[in-house]
Order: sequence, then structure tokens, then C-alpha cells
Amino acid sequence: MNRDIDTTDLAMSVTAPGAALVALPLRQETPDPGWVRIRIAASGVCHADLATVAGKSASSEHPVTPGHEIAGVVEALGSEVPGWSIGDRAAVGWFGGSCGHCHWCRSGHPVHCPERKIPGISYRGGWAETITVPVSALARIPEGMDFFQAAPMGCAGVTTFNALRHADTPAGGRVAVFGIG
Repeated sequence: MNRDIDTTDLAMSVTAPGAALVALPLRQETPDPGWVRIRIAASGVCHADLATVAGKSASSEHPVTPGHEIAGVVEALGSEVPGWSIGDRAAVGWFGGSCGHCHWCRSGHPVHCPERKIPGISYRGGWAETITVPVSALARIPEGMDFFQAAPMGCAGVTTFNALRHADTPAGGRVAVFGIG
């Protein structure tokens, strides 16, 4: 990641496993090729964030800025980012980027990609003013959808969608979705 300083943002971070959440000034990153910077409008809170801040995730580096349910606006583009423009509405979820070419990605299972990235673990998470992510992490937010509705769709929404997709519920059938949050 290019560490040129454009400005400084605040990020809600944890400085050690089990420590309190604190606001830290962090350098705003200039996106490398294939990456974009998102100005965050909303970020959800997920139980997996607790493991991230406790140091129980794949990365135990601290300080850590958690958050993988992210919605905002594209603020800066690296090169090699076709199809996206500054001002586009975008969401980032738990699957914060993958290679797109391994067996797992090609078979629709990026969760197993050896290059899979997760916001808050692989790079700064969404509890910040901005986040810089690989373009493969982005999902478009439809006009008319509120940022606060869009943010949890990248985690809880995907979980619910996948369960419904595999439930073999007939057209017109009824389902119930229970959640806390």
C-alpha cells in the first residue's frame, strides 16, 4: 500500500488484545493499482469483530481497526480500476477481496481463496473515516438504498442470502429470518 499522506483520518481502534476502543489518527492511504479508497458513511458491528479486537483472528497485529460491514462513497482510485468512478456508492463485506483466478474463486467459493482478504484483519477495517480496499472487494449500492441498510448486507445479508439460496424453498414459499442486532 502506498503510504503517501493525503490527510489524517480518525479510526476506532484497539491497541492491544482486550483493550478499550479508542479514536486514533491514522494516515489516509493513496490507493495502489487495483485498489480504491472509500469515504465511509456507515459500518456495522458483527460478532466476528470481537475476535478481531481480541487478537483471535488470523492477524493479531495491534493496533487493529475492526469492521467488515462497510458502506460509503468511492473517494479515490488507484490505476487499473475499470468500471468504478469517484462518487460511486460502494459496499465492502467480510470477503474483502480475493484473487479471482484460483480454483476456489473460479468455482464460486472465494472463502477458500489462499489470497482472501478480510477488512480489519488483512487491512484497516470500516470503523474509520476512510478505508482503502482492493477493487475485488466492492459491491455497488443501488440508488435508493440507505447506507445504514447497505452496510450489514456484506456479512449478515450474505449469510442470510446463502442460507435461502440453499434452502430449496419453492417460489412463493415462506421463510423466517431471525437475527439480533
